[in-house]
Amino acid sequence: MIMEFVQRFDAARETIHADIQSRLDSGWEPSYRDLVAILIHYIKKDDNVYGNPSAANITVIGDDYYQGTMVFVIPEGGYQPSRFWVTKVDYGSCSGCDTLQAALNSNNDNAIIANDLLTLMLHLLQQMKAI
Repeated sequence: MIMEFVQRFDAARETIHADIQSRLDSGWEPSYRDLVAILIHYIKKDDNVYGNPSAANITVIGDDYYQGTMVFVIPEGGYQPSRFWVTKVDYGSCSGCDTLQAALNSNNDNAIIANDLLTLMLHLLQQMKAI
């Protein structure tokens, strides 16, 4: 876990929640990749591309089966990045075994769904490592 990123996430928690809820209110149906990209947007230090993770070129590694693991490789911004971060998520084929599907298929209002997605993003962040 990268404490600096967790601290930035905690500082932006209310803003992230409002962003997610606004997107949900507009009919957005997020993917895991979308959540990782939003997460990166909020944990980067500033607008300086070098040394910051970039959501622009996230590589997703997965077998595209109905269940499995997706690995997200996140480069730093800028030309020819030399720093990378990685996180992963295990996913399933139904709302009983997939966290994202469970959140989106609940009959809760968007504020509660946004809270569930925020928790999922925190778990992605807690697994993130520099490589």
